[in-house]
Amino acid sequence: MGLLLLQGLAGAGMAQVCKPGPLQAAHLQHTAPNQCTMRLPGSLKSHGKIGNACTAHVPLKLSILQQPARYPQGSGTTIESASMVTIQLDIAQTVGLAAVLLVLGEFVKKHVSILERYFIPGPIIGGVLFSVLTLVGYQTGSFEFIFNDNIRAFLLLVFFTTIGFSASFELLKKGGVGVALFLGAAVVLVLIQNTVGVAIATSMGVHPLIGLAAGSISLTGGHGTSAAFGPLLEQAGAVGALPAAIAAATYGLVAGCLIGGPVGTLLMRRNNIQPPAASKVPSIQVPGAPIIKDTGENDSHDTVMYATILVTLAIGAGTIAVNWLKGMGITLPAYLGPMLVAAVMRNVIDWRDWQLPMRQFEVVGNVSLAFFLAMALMSMKLWELAQVAGPLLAILL
Repeated sequence: MGLLLLQGLAGAGMAQVCKPGPLQAAHLQHTAPNQCTMRLPGSLKSHGKIGNACTAHVPLKLSILQQPARYPQGSGTTIESASMVTIQLDIAQTVGLAAVLLVLGEFVKKHVSILERYFIPGPIIGGVLFSVLTLVGYQTGSFEFIFNDNIRAFLLLVFFTTIGFSASFELLKKGGVGVALFLGAAVVLVLIQNTVGVAIATSMGVHPLIGLAAGSISLTGGHGTSAAFGPLLEQAGAVGALPAAIAAATYGLVAGCLIGGPVGTLLMRRNNIQPPAASKVPSIQVPGAPIIKDTGENDSHDTVMYATILVTLAIGAGTIAVNWLKGMGITLPAYLGPMLVAAVMRNVIDWRDWQLPMRQFEVVGNVSLAFFLAMALMSMKLWELAQVAGPLLAILL
C-alpha cells in the first residue's frame, strides 16, 4: 500500500487544525466517516484517517514509498505482500529442517567423491544447498525464510563447553617441548594471517574485519569458529562476514588436505607410524569438534547423566560470569565463559583424580556442532558474499 509521507509543510494555509495530533500521512483512495479530506496541489486528492472530520489545504512536497503490508507472523507460511511469501519457522521446525539438511548433506557427500575425498562436512554441504535456495528466493523476490535462532545460540554454548572439557594441563605437560614448539608456531601463523588479511582488506576498500574473517578465524578456527564469529563481525559492520568466513574455512580445509595429506603420509611412512583405529562412537565428524580418546566407559544412564550435569553446570556458571563482566563494562563472546569454566572444572577433576565421561563429551560436541553448522549455513545470505568476493580471493590466494 503506497504511503504518502509528508516531508515538509511549505506554508501555513491550513483551513483548520485537525485534532488529535499533527497531520502526518494520508492513504490514497480510501474513505471513512471520520476522515479528513486534503486538497493537495494540482488535481491529486487524497483521503486519510486523522481522527476528527476536517478539511485541510496543504501545500507541501510529497514522496511516495512502497511499503508492503505485513500481516501477523507465526509458524508456517505468512504472506508479506502480493509477490513475497515469508516462511517463518518456530524452534521445532528449525531443528527439524536442520536434521533434514544433515541427512541430505551426508547423502550428497557419499555420492560426490570429491566432497568425501577432501572431508567436506555433511552439515556444510546441506546448509550451503539450502542457502542457494534462499538466494533464488531473494533474487526473484518470491519468498524468504525466517528461523528461530535461540536453539542455535544454545548449541554453540554446548559445543564450546565440550571444547573446554578437553583442555587439560596434565596432557600439555606430557606433550613436553613438542607442544610448546607447536603452540609458538601457531601463534606466529595466527598473527601473520590476521595482519595480512586486515592489510589486504583495508587496501581494497572493504571492512577490515573481513580480513579477520578470512584470517585466523576461518583458517585456524575452522567452520565452527567461523560460524560463531561471523554474526559478531556482521554486527560490528562487516557485511558478508559470515559467508566469507565459511568460504575461507572451506578453502582452508581443502588446501589443508592438498598440502597436509601428502606430507603427513610421507612422515608417517618415514617414521613407521600406523594410523589410529577408527572410533567406535557413531557420530558426525566435523572439523573443529573435540578429538577425545575413548576411555572405555560404557554408555550407562549414570554416565550420560553425569556428563549432562557437568555440561549444564559449566554453561550456567559461564553465562553468569559473562553477564557479570558485561555489567562491569567488559564484553566477551557468550561461549567464552562456559568454555573457560569447563576448562577449570576439567583441571580440578584431573587434580582430584576423578573420572570424566570423555566419550559422552565427544558425542555431545559432535552432534551440537553438526546441528549448529547446519542452522548457521541454512540462514546464510549468499548475496552478501558477492560484495566481498574479490578481496576474499585476494586474501586467500
